[in-house]
Amino acid sequence: MDDKGQALVEFVLVLPILVLLIFGMIEIGNIIYKKYELETHIEPVIKLYENEEDVIDTYAKKNNININFSKDGNLVTLTIDKDISLLTPGLTNFLGNPYKIKAKRSFYVGDSSEE
Repeated sequence: MDDKGQALVEFVLVLPILVLLIFGMIEIGNIIYKKYELETHIEPVIKLYENEEDVIDTYAKKNNININFSKDGNLVTLTIDKDISLLTPGLTNFLGNPYKIKAKRSFYVGDSSEE
């Protein structure tokens, strides 16, 4: 009878840690998935930058993302970021809430004055 009580006490002590680990793994997976989703916006934004710059703000608002460009000669650096809220209590202390994810890509644009 002592062994059953001891096992129950050990289980109760380990259970909160186990639950936080499981929820933390799910949260990390969610962050990775959201980062992948954010990276899928890169190609359409590059095409909009090359063809229709005036609709980029509309695209950003529609998809709830922030889009920034920095240009250095013919090299343009595109940065897309988004804030996501975390649910796991222990992870919010380490990563902060909301957590900012970013996707970045550099690309060259042709110079129209070279024609």
